[in-house]
Amino acid sequence: MSTMTEVANATTAKVNFYDPSQDKKTTRLASGVYPCHVIECESKTIEKKIKGKYKAMVFNYKVEVHESVSGKVYHIQDIDGSMKEVPGSDYIGRVIKSAGIFFFLTPDVGDDFEANSGGNKRYMDTAIALGVDCPEIEIVVDGKRRMVKTLPNLTKANFIGKPVMASVDMGRSYTDKNGIERFPFEVKSIEQWNEGETRDVEVEVLPF
Repeated sequence: MSTMTEVANATTAKVNFYDPSQDKKTTRLASGVYPCHVIECESKTIEKKIKGKYKAMVFNYKVEVHESVSGKVYHIQDIDGSMKEVPGSDYIGRVIKSAGIFFFLTPDVGDDFEANSGGNKRYMDTAIALGVDCPEIEIVVDGKRRMVKTLPNLTKANFIGKPVMASVDMGRSYTDKNGIERFPFEVKSIEQWNEGETRDVEVEVLPF
């Protein structure tokens, strides 16, 4: 029997075929927790003041679902409204975007914006999930002593390749170019994945 390579080499005509190993499933995402690795991260400073008072950096990252998800079961709503089980293996390799993580900045002398240290919990939780320490220090505010968590200046290197457990749920809806309302799923938060191993994502994408 001729192999596909032999058939392709034996003719100048284009060969069309179906390869089941390349058939990618498009099962809808389900709410739940997924073992993942962070594969992309971008950050930028928001130039316009937030609520007219605050300045912040925003971090947007993407995660890729790890093969160990195959041991899990998720639930999605079927077309008839009933819930059906979905094997975690359907989600291996799925890439999921995060909701933006805001890092509210502390003003220096002469800056024209206010601090919003109470708005940095998600940023702190993200740093801890990435294995970055946030040590406690004592400060004095209005003559009173209190303990606070110091926050690191995260960079892309803190994110890329890190193993995390990603909590995924429905994000804010939007209307696409065809006027159809879409309800995307996104990573709402991450926690440490103690059993996961760091991936060298940048080496994986090298062209050799």
